Amino acid sequence: MLAAQLPLDRFPMPMAAARPLRVLVVEDEPLARQRLERLVSADPARELVAVCGDGHGAIEMIDRGGIDVALLDVSLPGPDGLSIGAHAAARGVLCIFTTASLERAAEAFAINAVDFLVKPFARERLETAMARAAERLASQQALSLAQRMRDLLVQPQAAAPQPRQESAPVMGDLAPGRGRFLVRHDGRMSLVREAQIEWIEADAKYTLLHLGHKVLRAAEGFSAVLANTTPGLFLQVNRSAAINTDRIREVQELFKGNVGIVMNGGTEISVSRRCRARVLATLGAKV
Repeated sequence: MLAAQLPLDRFPMPMAAARPLRVLVVEDEPLARQRLERLVSADPARELVAVCGDGHGAIEMIDRGGIDVALLDVSLPGPDGLSIGAHAAARGVLCIFTTASLERAAEAFAINAVDFLVKPFARERLETAMARAAERLASQQALSLAQRMRDLLVQPQAAAPQPRQESAPVMGDLAPGRGRFLVRHDGRMSLVREAQIEWIEADAKYTLLHLGHKVLRAAEGFSAVLANTTPGLFLQVNRSAAINTDRIREVQELFKGNVGIVMNGGTEISVSRRCRARVLATLGAKV
């Protein structure tokens, strides 16, 4: 495994942001990796946070946090770039893929890739992709700020209870028990129904809704999202994940009594020891 952690505080952040764009480079070919390192480091508006030469190292770096954009080679030892991309997207990391062929471009954009660069690509092409990533990150941060401002401004009033009125859901608000969520992504709003969601993941004070290869972020917290689903449909399997029981492909018995759940989309989710007995009992297994 080739992985190197680089310092996080070398350059000031450009243009009304608090820090530089933090970049992870994942490339198994040494010369190509060195070129990407040079190109990324050439702009003070970017910071090369880490470099990796294989899929396992990339996942380790992503899980450590502190990365905004991952430059991912599609073909890697260990997990390939697209698998890593799905893992990264679930953690809010933007992905730019590099490859020698356009063959898997559709798969890359299905997980909301920023760009797909075909080797050999010119420096200008990389700069275009990085500019797109910076714009998307700025857009996401603006949406997050707008939501926080809304939360501060729209405070509950101390008044007599009002009759419940049926109305269309407002962005960021959940209609309790309705099993639907209105979420923003890429400048659009999408109505997500619970049947579309494979699993739900806690993400700080927000929640990630995993819809196959697409991941959307709900403005509500993990508990609030679960409270808005049909009772019994979603099953919490660890501290930060709940699965749609209708979308389970298989239950795996692992070593030392551990249990894993494989979803229809292929995602593997571990069951915590604390939740193991309850999860198995709920799914009809003898414990």
